[in-house]
Formats: sequence, C-alpha cells, structure tokens
Amino acid sequence: MLKSIPFLLLPAALLAQSRIPVIFDTDIGNDIDDALTLSFLLQSPEFDVRAITTSRFESETRARLAYKLMRLHGRAHIPIASGADDALLHTQYRPPAPQFSSLTEADTLPGGAAHKGVPLLIETLLHAERKLTVFTVGPLSNIALALKTDPRIAAKIERIAIMGGAVDLPQSETNINNDFGAAAIVFDSGLPILMAPLDVTRELHFTGPDLDKLTQSKLPTAVELTALLRRWQTWRTGRDPVLHDVLPLIAILHPDWCRFEQGSVAVDLSGPKRGYTRFTPGPSGNVRLIRSIDKRKLLHLFTARITAPPTSR
Repeated sequence: MLKSIPFLLLPAALLAQSRIPVIFDTDIGNDIDDALTLSFLLQSPEFDVRAITTSRFESETRARLAYKLMRLHGRAHIPIASGADDALLHTQYRPPAPQFSSLTEADTLPGGAAHKGVPLLIETLLHAERKLTVFTVGPLSNIALALKTDPRIAAKIERIAIMGGAVDLPQSETNINNDFGAAAIVFDSGLPILMAPLDVTRELHFTGPDLDKLTQSKLPTAVELTALLRRWQTWRTGRDPVLHDVLPLIAILHPDWCRFEQGSVAVDLSGPKRGYTRFTPGPSGNVRLIRSIDKRKLLHLFTARITAPPTSR
C-alpha cells in the first residue's frame, strides 16, 4: 500500500518509520567524491543520518570539512567526530589534500568532537532503537576499532555498506589498501556487507551536462562543492570526478537498478598482493557484491539531488 504513495507525501510518523537510519564514515578531503557523496546523502530524505565520522591522516581536519558542508545543508545538529588518524598495522600514504585549503578559522568542530569517532560509533549504535546501516567510504579503521572495542555493536548493525575493494581487477583498491588490517576485521566479522568494488565504480564518471548543472548552480551548497572540485583538480589536473562513493547509497535506494552476486571476501595481509580483496561466490557468504548498475539512472538521481535546494530535517 505504501508503495503507491509518493515518498515525500507520507504522513510524518510513517515517514520517520520508513527512513533508513545510517552512520556515515568518510575520509573526505583527498578525492572529491566523498564531498559529493556527503551532499547526496544529506539531500536524500530516505536516509536518517544519525552520526558522521572521519578517518585517515588529519582526521580532525577532515571532520571540519565535513561539518562545513553539513552547516551549508542545514544539518549541523547531526553528531560528528574525527576518528582514527592512521591504519592498524602500517603507516598510510599521505597524498596531497588540497580541499583542506577551503577551511578558515571559523570552520571549527563542535566541542568534544575531535578524536571521538570510535566512541561516537559505539554510542550511536548501542543507543539506537533499531538496527543501523553503516556506510563507510574510506579506510575501515573506525568501524574495525569499534567492533573490537565493543563487540555488542554487531547486534545493532543492519549491514555495512562499503565502497572498497577490487574483484576482477589485478590491483588493490585505495580504501582497502589504506588499512588492510581493518578491512580484514570487517570482512571477517560475519556481518552483512554490501560491497561496491572499484570494478564498477570506476565507470561512474561525473562529466558533461551532469557536471555542468552543478558548476553552473548558484546555490551555496553547489558553489562550495564546485570550489572543492576546483581545488581537487589542482591535484588531479584535467580530471573530472568519478562517483565511487555514491554507489552503495544508491544501490540501497534502488536495488532494482543493480545486479548483485553473493559470496565472501578475504583480504591479503602480506606478500606482493597485500591489500587485495579475493571474492569467492557462494550463497552462504556475508558479502553482497554489486556487479553492475544502471549508470544513467544513477547519474540522473545524483545530479538532481545535489543541485536541489537543501531541506533541513
């Protein structure tokens, strides 16, 4: 019955009940797709964002960048905290992060938000009235540490939706490689995992008329995203964005746009293939791998959301 009612016309009580409660974990600041994905998430009424955490080197600066976007979207009330600054088993590569230069002295975090990402994850999950989806689009450091710190949270996780890994490509993927030890903990947890691999995400180029709609918009949110994009392009000269991180969100909203395969994933922890993800098909596996998505539908939805005026929730 509810499927026949437009989502935004549902009564408030039903709307609140039907929204998907989520935590968003990101390494915003290097590649531009994290910022674009955060904007898409905040513009998607289907999601009830309970907390946002950051990881990777200078995670506090990353949290400040995320919080700046949250304020522009009218979502400063969402709890945010920075988390792990490095990997569990090794030192991470520290590439340039030109988006950090957009921050000013006024772009501060709420009090007590620095380096509290893992406690925020744990507290948000344990106090939730229903299971939450954890979206993680960077290294898996925070969620791995949270699982090891308080194993009770596993019972409060509906699924972990990951942008990460490569299945058929002969390479490791950045998010997994930046903390392969944490990735192994998460994939071995037995929790349901939705995996958006590099094999699929690398085809999601945000370019042409779609990108023009963003860069030509005068909305403050679009202007800020465009400024971050230009800063990113000083590092990635001549490149247009690739929407790696948005895929798991849209796959949950529109599974009918996707083709999936069930299986399990092992992470190589040593040797020449350290950081590689090995996928083994099988109905008993805990990983739902995204094999393909309707790219045109994804781009249409993504562009419409991030170029629409923010609506506070």
